Amino acid sequence: MDNKVKAAFEQIHADDSLKENTRTAIYHHMESFGKTRQRSVRRFATAAACILTLVLAAGGYFSYTIPAAAISIDVNPSVELQVNIYGKVIDVKGYNADGVALADELSVNHSNYADAVNSILDNEQIKSCIASDELLEITVTSGWEKNAEKMRECISDETGIDIENIYCMVDQAEVEEAHLAGISFGKYRAYLELHEMNPEITVDDIRDLTMREIRDMIEEQSGANSSSADYGKGQGNGKGSGRENGQGNGQKNGQGNANENGTAKGQKNRKQ
Repeated sequence: MDNKVKAAFEQIHADDSLKENTRTAIYHHMESFGKTRQRSVRRFATAAACILTLVLAAGGYFSYTIPAAAISIDVNPSVELQVNIYGKVIDVKGYNADGVALADELSVNHSNYADAVNSILDNEQIKSCIASDELLEITVTSGWEKNAEKMRECISDETGIDIENIYCMVDQAEVEEAHLAGISFGKYRAYLELHEMNPEITVDDIRDLTMREIRDMIEEQSGANSSSADYGKGQGNGKGSGRENGQGNGQKNGQGNANENGTAKGQKNRKQ
């Protein structure tokens, strides 16, 4: 570009002073234009960076507040912890009178979910229930089954709770049904287990029961179902024995009579 400007000025017939001043003015103008363009680019880049930062910040905020999993803790108090994709508790809700009272006492928001469960286990009300031989059950739900299993194992490792007392519920429709019924999805999971054994039992029948009482009902129904099955098998054995005895006696008597009569007749005929 400099060479082109210089060549252009060499073709102009003017004194050297005028040409030099004109050339200097053009260079200054071009330099000023370049700086202005650079400032515009820098301003655009700065604005774009600010917008990107705002977008990322907004996205991070919304992703933090969206539940990705939940934990139901049921003894007599029933509470649920809403957990985001970062493993942090973002909400606590009680699902019965004792659960609401417990939720109001807890300060576990923004805690890691395993730490939150430990805090609940340290609550005096929960300690009192467990000391009274009440049963504690924990249920984990997530849209991703592997995540639910991972959380289940983590809670067991961090709290020392037997993993057999930590359950998974991956059917989100059942979680919604639980909430529509006004109970935690952990208690609803136990209800479904009981309802499968006795379809006449309704949610209202277990709504105010402790987990120990629900588990006792499950064991009772399991025993009743086993007794019914054993009784049915006894009737089958009785019928089988009757058929076997009837056939056996008939064959034995028939063969015995025939042989006996045949032998007796033969001996009698030879004597005669």
